[in-house]
Amino acid sequence: MSNRKFENRILGGFVAFLLVVFGVKSIDTLNPNLFKGALSPNYYGNMQMVERPLIRATEYVKHIKVDCDNRDEYQSTNCYYRLPLGFQIMDNTRMEIDNEKSDFCYQDQLNLVSCPSIYLKNAGSEKIYIWETGVRFKTQSKINIKAQRTDRYNSYDFSDFDNFQRPGRSRYTMVPNNRTLDTGNLRCQDYFYDVRKTNLRCGKITVLREMGIFTGQKNQNTRIPEQFRLPKANLDHTLKRAEFFVLADRMLNQSQYLRTQANLSLLEQFKDLDISQIYLKENTWWTQAAARLIEKGIMKGYSDSSLRPFDIVSEAEFAKVIANIRGANVSDAASGPWYSRIVDFWRQRGTYIEPMRHIQRSTAVDLMYEVLFL
Repeated sequence: MSNRKFENRILGGFVAFLLVVFGVKSIDTLNPNLFKGALSPNYYGNMQMVERPLIRATEYVKHIKVDCDNRDEYQSTNCYYRLPLGFQIMDNTRMEIDNEKSDFCYQDQLNLVSCPSIYLKNAGSEKIYIWETGVRFKTQSKINIKAQRTDRYNSYDFSDFDNFQRPGRSRYTMVPNNRTLDTGNLRCQDYFYDVRKTNLRCGKITVLREMGIFTGQKNQNTRIPEQFRLPKANLDHTLKRAEFFVLADRMLNQSQYLRTQANLSLLEQFKDLDISQIYLKENTWWTQAAARLIEKGIMKGYSDSSLRPFDIVSEAEFAKVIANIRGANVSDAASGPWYSRIVDFWRQRGTYIEPMRHIQRSTAVDLMYEVLFL
């Protein structure tokens, strides 16, 4: 028996080696085609099928963060992780935790992968694996399965099977094909001090927060203990260009895992930025994001060689950049207002923008959520 186990390990290692060498093409974070809209619809008869390039487990196991729902009465739960936008996992992908495998994993429209029905023991785990084509790959994610998360039920009634069977929520929200979110599971008020479930943007801002795109602003209310001081969304405020750089950079990061080191020297070309200002540590929160956007050709600045990081962004500027990040490739109009093409692009998708109006953070949330589905 021991010889057979040894042979199986040798065979599994050899198969994994072949997959890495011949079957896997690593993600090139500098490849411009990566951001040209991997979601390309193909039509078969009257049905629209979406084809996405496959992503192999070796490309993402070191980068994913696994989270799980609370266990149900049978010690079973669902676990989740998120992939870059526009990629498709293998059909036979499973997750393993403490030698227990899930059913086959599936993903939603925004590449949140759900691995259902994993039997969990009473202890936490640091051994989480992804199975693909019979080969096991170890993740670097860790989770304390025993820790209970906030649930919308204060207590379980053990005579009510439906309530007791329903697991608690993980930190992830699944987006179904019809994009209709379960309002009972939205967690906007758990993320932001000034947003409640009754807010019409609760679902959008929940998904954007869980994707790490929209994280809010620091809550300065000192009457609230710091450990309970949730950030503010400030949806009725305008958006400065420096803040816009950060949001656009986070949106770009949804199409890749490995972030390139920011080349801050690219900002020296703008006459309104002092050298000391560019390399000042207190400004790295926006200068690094701006440098990455310029390096990838997503943003060029103004025609007078200025960047204007603390000016207010217009709706047209915001709408153009985030659309191009997702592969729209909308250029300025050759004649007439420069923004006419981007206005037409969004109008065709049922969204109307006021191109020269200063954008509010609420409108930014609407546009960022919609652009995820391009």
